[in-house]
Amino acid sequence: PPAPLEHSKTYYWRVDQVNPPTMIKGQVWSFRTLPEIPITDPNLVGWWKFEAGKGTRVVDWSGHGNHGTISGAANVQWVTSTFNLGLEFLGDYQGYVELPAGLVTTGAGSVLMWINTTQDDDEGMLWYGSAVNYGNGYGGENEIHINIDDPGAGEIDFFLEEDGSGSDITINGPEVGGQGWTHVAATWDLAGGCKLYVNGSEVGSAAHNTNVKNLAVMRLGSAAEDDVFYEGVMDDVRLFDRVLGVDEIVEIMSKGEDPRRPGSPQPGNGALATLIEAVSLSWSPGEGATEHDVYFGTDRDAVAAADTADATGIYRGRQSTTVYAASQDVEWAAGPYYWRIDEIAGDGAVTSGGVWSFNVADYLIVDDFESYNDILSGEPGSNLIYETWIDGFDNPAMNGSAAGYIEAFQPTMEMGIVHGGAKSAPLLYNNGTAPLSEITANTADLPVGRNWTIGSPQTLVLWFHGSPGNSVSDRLYVKVNGVKVTYPGNMADVADVRWKQWDIDLASLGINLANVTQVSVGLERTGATGGEGTLLIDDIRLYRTAPAVVVPSEEVWIEAESAVSISEPMKVYDDPLASGGKCIGTDVGTGNESDTPPADGVATYSFTVQGGVYKVTGRVIIPAGDSFWVRIPGAADLTPGEDPDNPGTGWVRWSDPPDGDYWHWEDVFSGDHEAQTAYWTLPAGTYTLEIARREDGALLDAIVISRID
Repeated sequence: PPAPLEHSKTYYWRVDQVNPPTMIKGQVWSFRTLPEIPITDPNLVGWWKFEAGKGTRVVDWSGHGNHGTISGAANVQWVTSTFNLGLEFLGDYQGYVELPAGLVTTGAGSVLMWINTTQDDDEGMLWYGSAVNYGNGYGGENEIHINIDDPGAGEIDFFLEEDGSGSDITINGPEVGGQGWTHVAATWDLAGGCKLYVNGSEVGSAAHNTNVKNLAVMRLGSAAEDDVFYEGVMDDVRLFDRVLGVDEIVEIMSKGEDPRRPGSPQPGNGALATLIEAVSLSWSPGEGATEHDVYFGTDRDAVAAADTADATGIYRGRQSTTVYAASQDVEWAAGPYYWRIDEIAGDGAVTSGGVWSFNVADYLIVDDFESYNDILSGEPGSNLIYETWIDGFDNPAMNGSAAGYIEAFQPTMEMGIVHGGAKSAPLLYNNGTAPLSEITANTADLPVGRNWTIGSPQTLVLWFHGSPGNSVSDRLYVKVNGVKVTYPGNMADVADVRWKQWDIDLASLGINLANVTQVSVGLERTGATGGEGTLLIDDIRLYRTAPAVVVPSEEVWIEAESAVSISEPMKVYDDPLASGGKCIGTDVGTGNESDTPPADGVATYSFTVQGGVYKVTGRVIIPAGDSFWVRIPGAADLTPGEDPDNPGTGWVRWSDPPDGDYWHWEDVFSGDHEAQTAYWTLPAGTYTLEIARREDGALLDAIVISRID
């Protein structure tokens, strides 16, 4: 061209073919130059907005020039999306976006995106990276990916896999297929572990496997081997070479592609908020905003359409702060409520925000235990349960409690057996020396705060879950402002393996509910000596009316060492941290990781069920992810199926569960079917459960057989 081309401009050109004396006029072609994109965040190494609308280049808006290329363009289409345009991937038709290699490592990073999928009958890669130029996401290579799985309606999963001396990580999230636009994010870091987020909420976490690899292949929509194709629309994909916190993820999710929009709504968009949370609405300002127009109401369309001329009460005025007092607008157990914030720049320009919504719950949260983590005390983000719920760990002669599991360098919270959410709180008690085991929290440090009269609740509700090895000679109690209420049910309930609901009439406490300062949960001796055990606590709430007691689903709890038979080299071990103090497993060097289940090293159990569809959950220590073989002979059906290398045997190769040298709960799933949970259909009757050795050093403590239909 006669002069340098300008950024972000469309140019037209034509070539005429000349064959004197004839000239054939050519077709007019066009192209558009890339915009000039500055680097605004050095850690944002890729930002693919999908705004081109045509062609095969996927522009990187991070400023780093990491543009992607569409492969199989006929099977990846530009479509209208949640933010202007997006890309639709046609699943099995083999289209994907190739991204530059080496943008992040498996050591630390974050990836975020919006998806809209109906994929529910096969796997599909959303974002994929591999240290080698091959792999399908499930073949044991050094890979990392977010993908759609297919046990239900398209479950979202995050994997970090390792083919050497480390271990594989699997985080299973909720079903997103058919749920409309969903925001998905994953973070990984050696110190902070791996986390999966859906719509701004953490849905799963695991310790990092310490494996750090560069990524030689990176794609959207497919694995390295042109396999496991995503089916659905994708938009606003961002890749960082550092870990983002949940607040940053929510900020990006809520603002979308326009930083001038408001973000981080509280309560969160679509949240079920308590009345305490709902009386004050807040948000983060958009870039350049100096004032904010507030809209609020109960009609979504009306809130979306209203402007400053509104006379119906939806427009609440213009203000300079980012907090709106909604105490006169919201009620207990009501909703949905809708609100919108428009941002006003210094020059008067208006940027309209999206419509947010929330509902108000019929309870207040005393503590749901979701916010606690294992970040070291004093480190940013640290929230250790025993620093809020003070226990007797430092004075066991007087108080035999511990808040959280106490095995060094292992998770303190229970994440396998929960009443709600992703975590419950282990209360370890030992009254052999101490007269009681009690944990106590200052209510100012809890979500409910000190005023328990907000919304006029009448009942304190607590859920607890026992273990068969728990001492039943110790009585459970709750104290509020020092007033003790003992559990009125059977003392043996602390050994029951189902969640129990305990309702406490607040009026019976005889205290000032407007100034509640302390709440305690404990177990005390009833005789000269006490016992020990572990009780799980979850979802401590305040209700106006106590919820109906839900009859728990059928569960069969089995201590691993109580097998009908155990053949060598499987054996029973003593372990003070195991349920009942014992577990089973194999010594190092006596495993059998062949493709055929062994004839020896098998534990068998007899159990009886009422009939239905069941899953098996084990409390395990898995050194390297290869676990056990599991089967139930005589089952009417098994999904997703038996090990294909051993047809007709009914064996499930329980491979690649999250591993580590600590006790944790994990559902039995099939390593031959992309880690799908195994479900057995069992008519009413008595059956045999068989568990066979596989991995060296794998240990099994307890087994729960649960009806899920």
